[in-house]
Amino acid sequence: MEAIEIVSSIDDSCVLIFNNALGYEKEIKESIRQAVEAKVHGLAVVENCSVDLHNELAREVNKIECFLKIVTVGYFHEQVDDSIHIQLSPLSDDAIKQVLSPILVDLDTSDVDRVARFSQGYPLMATLIAEQYRKEGRLLGSIETRSVVRKLIDGDGGVTDAEKNLLSACSLFDVFGATEGSARDEAKFIAEDVACSTLRDFDRVLNKFTKRQIINRAGRYARLVPKPLALTLASDWWEETPYDRQKLLIDNLPDSLMQSFCIQASYLDSQESVQRFSARLFGGQSPFVQAEELLTEKGSKLFRAFVEVNPESTSQALHKVLSEMTRDKLHEIRGDTRRNLLWGLEKLCFHAGVFEKSSWCMLLLASAENETWSNNATGMFAQLFRINLSGTETTPNIRFDVLRRAIDLNRAEIDMIVLEALDRAISTSGGTRTIGAEYQGTKAPMKEWQPALWQEVFNYWQEAFNLLLILFERGEPQKEKVLSAIGHSIRGFVIRDRIDMLDAAIKHIVSINGRYWPAALESIKHAFEYDSKGMKQEAIDALNNWLELFNPDFADLSEKLKIRVINPPWEYHKGDDGHYIDVASENAKALGIEVAKDIDSLMPHLDLLVQGDQKKSYSFGYQLALELTDVDQLLKQSFEQLLVVDHANPSFILGIFRGIFERSPEKWQENIDKLLTDERLVFLYPDFIRTGGIQKSHLDILLKLIRCEAISPNSANSLSYGSVTNGINPKEIMEFCLALTELGDKASWAALNVIYMYCFGNKGSIEILQEPLKQLVSSVPLHKDQKGAVTDIHHWQDLAKKLLQEPDQKFAIALTKQLIVACRHGLNHGDIWSYTKPLLLDLMREYNDVLWPILGDAIVQANGMERYWLQQLLDRENNDSDQIPSVLSVVTVESVISWCEEQPEFGSSFVASCINISEVIDDTQRPTDLFVALLVRFGDDEDVASALRANMITRGWSGSLVPYLEDDKRCLSSLLVHENRNVRRWVMDSITYIDKQIEAESIRDKEEDISRF
Repeated sequence: MEAIEIVSSIDDSCVLIFNNALGYEKEIKESIRQAVEAKVHGLAVVENCSVDLHNELAREVNKIECFLKIVTVGYFHEQVDDSIHIQLSPLSDDAIKQVLSPILVDLDTSDVDRVARFSQGYPLMATLIAEQYRKEGRLLGSIETRSVVRKLIDGDGGVTDAEKNLLSACSLFDVFGATEGSARDEAKFIAEDVACSTLRDFDRVLNKFTKRQIINRAGRYARLVPKPLALTLASDWWEETPYDRQKLLIDNLPDSLMQSFCIQASYLDSQESVQRFSARLFGGQSPFVQAEELLTEKGSKLFRAFVEVNPESTSQALHKVLSEMTRDKLHEIRGDTRRNLLWGLEKLCFHAGVFEKSSWCMLLLASAENETWSNNATGMFAQLFRINLSGTETTPNIRFDVLRRAIDLNRAEIDMIVLEALDRAISTSGGTRTIGAEYQGTKAPMKEWQPALWQEVFNYWQEAFNLLLILFERGEPQKEKVLSAIGHSIRGFVIRDRIDMLDAAIKHIVSINGRYWPAALESIKHAFEYDSKGMKQEAIDALNNWLELFNPDFADLSEKLKIRVINPPWEYHKGDDGHYIDVASENAKALGIEVAKDIDSLMPHLDLLVQGDQKKSYSFGYQLALELTDVDQLLKQSFEQLLVVDHANPSFILGIFRGIFERSPEKWQENIDKLLTDERLVFLYPDFIRTGGIQKSHLDILLKLIRCEAISPNSANSLSYGSVTNGINPKEIMEFCLALTELGDKASWAALNVIYMYCFGNKGSIEILQEPLKQLVSSVPLHKDQKGAVTDIHHWQDLAKKLLQEPDQKFAIALTKQLIVACRHGLNHGDIWSYTKPLLLDLMREYNDVLWPILGDAIVQANGMERYWLQQLLDRENNDSDQIPSVLSVVTVESVISWCEEQPEFGSSFVASCINISEVIDDTQRPTDLFVALLVRFGDDEDVASALRANMITRGWSGSLVPYLEDDKRCLSSLLVHENRNVRRWVMDSITYIDKQIEAESIRDKEEDISRF
């Protein structure tokens, strides 16, 4: 093509193309000879040209002056004589996609990606695969034209039976080892156990066919390419090899080759020989129909691979094994074994023909769930029952048959899984599904069942509702799940005009369960609030009728409390003044006014109000206190209930106390004092003083209670939220916090939290309390071993930074010493990265001349782990999420070097371990002055050299490590001509080491790339 472009006299009429595929060498040579002798101008292209033919044609055109351009094209890659040799390497996936785009013009990008990956960089193969994919939707699983196979393998030099045998053995694996370590063990297995050959012959074949580009090498690993050729050879092996030898391969397969074998086997799904093997492996009396074999990591990997080859036999085998197991035994299936089974079942469940048994296996595993992520057995089973994105081609009637069969078991754990599935079945919102299960082997992508008519959707929802109502009358857990599922679905189904279906279900449930149905009430209110615009009158009438069903006005008091107080729907309306009104709170208060008229009726129901979640019990209690003239009896009985119930919640009583305070602060104080007279209620004191006006006397009592260990120091943290201390004089709250710090580590942190929030809500208080604040901030313990303490290192750092806005050397010294003390016990790494090190950097920038000697002395006096934590405190952070320079980067070079000289035993190596090797200046990475100075002075010390090297290679990164190493090399290269010998020697050694690392990491990258197919 380049010849045509260069020579303007050559156009399409001057091009002659020969195809030597059928062996016309004699005729081609004669034609070229005549053209040369006739001094013909033009271009001759010879396809399928052998090396010998090329060399003869080259000699022919070189005999005399020749005006003919000749281009020869062949499958082989042997070097030719005295000619320009262009070797075409496999293209990247992106380049292949450009080749495919005109062919796969209407297909999804995921399909184009699938074909591109499968073609493995071969454009001709890509077009063949794409043509078949466009016509039939499936990948090219093998090459039917044997001449193409011969041409790819034979090239120009032929292939022996022994060589083909080794190639066939390699073709059984997607990727296989070639050299070194475990990779060599893989090569040995393939050569000796599979091909019955030798490693020497294996190496020779690999080298020969690597040159022909049939073997793609990447580091220690190799792959036979292109994929259709590998599958063709593999299918031949499966066809020609007896079952016993096939089974022997499975039995002796090394763990390192298992995944590779399974990947390749999955692409042989259209080969009858492999299907027959799968039927025998997972059928009859095979060991793989026994739990001992199938429920292992190896067995589960084989199962996962062969589900794509033979869904029937694999589904039958697993169903037989799992159906015979108890729930406890099912629960013991864990880790990779369970994962492989679930991923295999996900693909099996796509098939309508094996759905019943496969989904039942999924259900059994879900009934003994031991995973917590969303695509566990429960999540994957439930996904199968969505209307859209179900992940199965199975029709609804078969899917619901599975659920009915499960319900008939009448087992609570099975019921809960079925309810998860039915919850997905009635979902009217958009959903998601992880793609992948529809792509199986070389088959066309499978298609999910889709409704053709809306009536099919309506029937689906109705059937799901029918099953939900059956389960509603089982146990309490089933009932709660049904109430949630149907309740939250009301809004969506109203939008879709399923009024009659909803009406029947709602009335049935209310007739059995009563009016208390928070999920339904919330859904109805949301429908009115968000969907009323344009809503049909029929829907509005239905919603109002249902609201009337849930109206608590005619309910007994326990239901009223549940609906209005304990768990009302969240509801806010915008008032005339622009502020939002808490409707639920107002409703609770209204009920409080009503109940206050007959307070005795409330007494039998107090247990409902003092346990578990309580949304509006505070508002209800508050209003009662405002309405009642005497609350003593109510308080007495409420406290008695609070002390005996499980999951006690004092919100209701706190509301009463708040109401009392607003009516009479004196009466409130009397009741607060009563808490102190009952040792069972003393623990409530910190929370209950928050309901009124906190005074110094309350703080003094709180201190006393903590001192005598009547309550925990952490309880003082209740004063740190809700702005409850805002009315206290700054001096008084500060005195309280300082006194609190004297009561131990927990109390110190409580004091810091309280004063921090006080300062946050009271502008100017930091300036007023500056000196005592510095005392408090610098006294809290920062070490990690603070069990039970409620620590907030952000409060410490933020207050410290605000206090440092005014220069204060004394405070800076105190903070530094505070950090040094913390190093004796160790620090939390997250706190170092986010809080302590950034603050220490700021301190050192301003006060390094004073602080560095203090830190230096601490390093000298420290031993063991204390010195380690000091090193961590000063060290740089070099990872993707945090890039923090070393604290030493802001200390003068002279000071650091001088300190190192004073500590000859360890000083220089300690510094070497935590300094910045390089820094970025004007977007250029360059060596730091301290690094160079350290090398100049101490570079001949092996400990220093080693510490610097370890420092340099310690990093976090993402993707390939090679670019990072190349940056290091570029940065250090400027020092190769440094005047100091220590510097030059260290840099040369390091660059040599980096070059080796780059080579090793480049190989690793290639190995990772080859395994990503």
